[in-house]
Amino acid sequence: MGEEGLIKKMAELLKEGSTMMDKVCPVCSTPLFKLRTGEIMCPKCNKRVFIVSSEAEEARVFSEVAVSSLERTIAAKLHELDGRLRLSDDLEELRLITAILIGLLDALEKIRRLSR
Repeated sequence: MGEEGLIKKMAELLKEGSTMMDKVCPVCSTPLFKLRTGEIMCPKCNKRVFIVSSEAEEARVFSEVAVSSLERTIAAKLHELDGRLRLSDDLEELRLITAILIGLLDALEKIRRLSR
């Protein structure tokens, strides 16, 4: 993203009600923005940023992000398998897909329990 594009994006964030923070992105040193949702974003990297004050807090945030990412991945795989299940007439393939689905659903349930 060029300098002009970055400035436009920053201006758009401000118009949307975001607040420019006094902290900068640890990757690119661009000022960070706090969105109306409370999330902190780097407009240049276009990524969410987490600000932590201790190693314990960093570990907690890292775990939460990893669990959230894993949950999205499993949900996407469930969606893919749902499509394959609908199209398949082969009993062996149906057994395999069903076994995988059960394993993924079990993992998803455990992840959601962990998230509570």
